[in-house]
Amino acid sequence: MIDLLQAVSNQGSISGAARALGLSYRHVWGELKRWENELGNELLVWEKGQSARLTHFAAKLMWAERQAQARLAPQIEALRSELERSFAQAFDDRVHVLTLYASHDEAISALREVALLGSEETSRLHLDVRFTGSVDAIRALNEGRCIMAGFHTLENSSRKTRSERTYKPLLQPGLHKIIGFARRTQGLIAGSGGPERSRPGGGGAG
Repeated sequence: MIDLLQAVSNQGSISGAARALGLSYRHVWGELKRWENELGNELLVWEKGQSARLTHFAAKLMWAERQAQARLAPQIEALRSELERSFAQAFDDRVHVLTLYASHDEAISALREVALLGSEETSRLHLDVRFTGSVDAIRALNEGRCIMAGFHTLENSSRKTRSERTYKPLLQPGLHKIIGFARRTQGLIAGSGGPERSRPGGGGAG
C-alpha cells in the first residue's frame, strides 16, 4: 500500500504509478480501493481531470511509515546481517550446532561464549541454548529435543529427598551420563524485620 501511495504521489496519476511499478492500471486502482475499504478512510482525492492527490489520512500514513523506518532501520539491518551469518554457517562443514536445554545459569552463558572461540582453521561449536526449568530440560533430553540438559540439584544430598523423588524417574542409568559442571552456593536475603522475614535469593545450588 505504501509503495502504491508513494508512486501515485510521485507520478501524479494512477496510470503513471502503474507504469512506474510495472503494474496494470486496473490492478493499482483496485488495490487502492481495497485498502480504502479495509481502512475505512479515503486514500486519494478522486477529481476527474486533475492530478491524483493523497488525502490528509494517506499523507499521515506515509509519515508514519517514514518514522517507523527511521527507528527500525538499524535493528532491521542488524537482523539481516545476523541471518546472513547464520545461513553462511549452515553451509560451513566446520560449524557444528549442539542443542542444550538448561536451567538458567551464568555459567551456561559463559560456556556458549567459549564454544564460539574456534578459529577459522578449526571446527566451531555453536550451543543452541534454550533456558527452561531443570525438570523440563531433562524431559526435553528424554524426548530427543536436545543433546544435553542442564539442571540444578543438591550436592551430596541424602536419600529420600525431594530432589531424589523429582529426578530419579527421569534419569536412567546406562542411558544418561551425568557430568558435574559448576557449583553454586545458595544464599538468603534477610529483611529488616529479622530472620523470620527472610526470603530466598541468589539462585539454587547445582
